[in-house]
Amino acid sequence: MEMLRAKTPDMARKELWSHLLAYNLLRSIMEKAAPVAHYSRSQLSFQATRQQFNQIIPLLAILGTAARQRLYRLLLEQVAADLYQVASKSVILKSYVPAT
Repeated sequence: MEMLRAKTPDMARKELWSHLLAYNLLRSIMEKAAPVAHYSRSQLSFQATRQQFNQIIPLLAILGTAARQRLYRLLLEQVAADLYQVASKSVILKSYVPAT
């Protein structure tokens, strides 16, 4: 959210609340994914979580309850896996950097 697009104070208030709701939703997904990754929530990527969530939104609308639960577990695993990829890349990069 760089700028509120609403033209009235009431609509601006609604837009702000919807952004806060989305932010808290993504942070709660990160909170649930952190134990899967065995890291703290602060080590997970907010942007990667947002991207993963945006990919599953269309599926959430058409799937049944059991499939949505499986998709949610997959989302948590994907958010945690993104951390593993970043962590493994940093380990690989450190192994190539000469000691000073």
